[in-house]
Amino acid sequence: MNTFHDAFLDVRRRIEEGEDPELVVPDLLRLAAAQDEIDMAESLYKDEADDE
Repeated sequence: MNTFHDAFLDVRRRIEEGEDPELVVPDLLRLAAAQDEIDMAESLYKDEADDE
């Protein structure tokens, strides 16, 4: 999966197919946290590159 949006669509599909939301949603929350960390790291790197 390339983006959080793709992960969200996958979780939604899994719930629609009958998977227990209590088991699927934590996967989405972990992915959201990971995406936030990636976004933060990218913004820090971008700021450092702009200073040079």
